Amino acid sequence: MAFMQAVLPVWVFAEMVIIQILLSRLVFKQSLLKTVIVSFCAGLCVLVFQEYLYFHSAGASLALIDAAGYGLLHLMTYAALAYCYMHFINLGETARRIRLVRELHESPGGLSLEQILKCYNAGVILENRLGRLLNNRQIVLKGGRYYLQGRFMIFAARSVLALKEFLLGRGSEFDLPKDQDRS
Repeated sequence: MAFMQAVLPVWVFAEMVIIQILLSRLVFKQSLLKTVIVSFCAGLCVLVFQEYLYFHSAGASLALIDAAGYGLLHLMTYAALAYCYMHFINLGETARRIRLVRELHESPGGLSLEQILKCYNAGVILENRLGRLLNNRQIVLKGGRYYLQGRFMIFAARSVLALKEFLLGRGSEFDLPKDQDRS
């Protein structure tokens, strides 16, 4: 039982990955973000349920403070694994460098600078991102201006920022670490 408790976050993370793959292929074929969120929440439910079962079965042999500590450790481990996974799959989907390498590989005759700039200039990149946000109904265009559609995207952005702050000690690669002098 102690071994299973030790590997629980990794086991639940593996289940999350399987759920995400199944969702992306069978249910939400067009929305990577939905599959990641739904699979993370499903894994979180499994983790909480498994923690409850383990600590309930341990009974009086485990102090409440120990149970809470293990629960928090497992939650943080699961969240860190999920965070890394989200960025791993996001890297393959949206990173320009990865996409450029893939396109160069698929072009046996190579690509000229002009051909590359057709796809990779700031205007095209911004148009593509705005198009994805519009298609996913995350923003709306009214009177020539863009607005958030609902509160989900700001919640997602704030959640990722909070997780980055917690795990990395800063919200952006442009922020200095908290222990580094700003002068």
